[in-house]
Amino acid sequence: MVQQYTTYKVINDITKEYNNMFKIIKYHTPLLIKSNYDKLPSVVDKKLKEDEDNIQRSVRRTKSVIRDYVLSNNFELFVTFTFNPKKVDRYSFNHCALKMQSWLARVRQSQDKDNPFKYLIVPEFHKDGAIHFHALILNYPKPLTKTKVIMNSKIVYNLPSFRYGFTTAQKIDDGKVVFGYLTKYITKDMPLVFNRKRYWSSRNLEKPIVYHNRIKDLNLADRLLNDAIVAENQYSVVYQLPKFD
Repeated sequence: MVQQYTTYKVINDITKEYNNMFKIIKYHTPLLIKSNYDKLPSVVDKKLKEDEDNIQRSVRRTKSVIRDYVLSNNFELFVTFTFNPKKVDRYSFNHCALKMQSWLARVRQSQDKDNPFKYLIVPEFHKDGAIHFHALILNYPKPLTKTKVIMNSKIVYNLPSFRYGFTTAQKIDDGKVVFGYLTKYITKDMPLVFNRKRYWSSRNLEKPIVYHNRIKDLNLADRLLNDAIVAENQYSVVYQLPKFD
């Protein structure tokens, strides 16, 4: 009888290439991944499962994905959508979500094919249960209305195309700050939205290029110095390096 073997890939490090930087994760204990890239219960994963439940790990993954999108796309607007109780049941997530999808569909119909509309949206649930949406937007094809309101030393705009309530929009000049705005709403108490995620995103968003075990090939090994470390724990060290052209 011939014994069947499964092919595994040993992951010592993961590199993510963004528009202007690299993020490198070096593992103290290598990860073992099946050929179809399903993780095996390695020492690292087993420990994580002991320390965190599934929801907490899901929240962490969500924040990581949002960070990747923020660093890979040059979003132009940070927008908050508030629903008018006279038009929408703002305590019903499904009702608000349907209205939001309707608005997105209308905007997509007006988009420039050469500069397609892009978005990343996170819901927020106030203490009283009312629902808001916060969005990062790129290539918004409709007019903005300038207001006299100044928030955080920046002009506030409105989106007249949103007919279900009220909007505040500000132009983005710091992606890291925006990432903090969005992720503070990602908590374990958030329900999953239609696509079983804690956020919505357009399919045309850019993502980082991901490499496994390629530090030397990318000529990054000599740059992994202590001053490039941004995080460290018993499982891995995370480096962040500027990308040189």
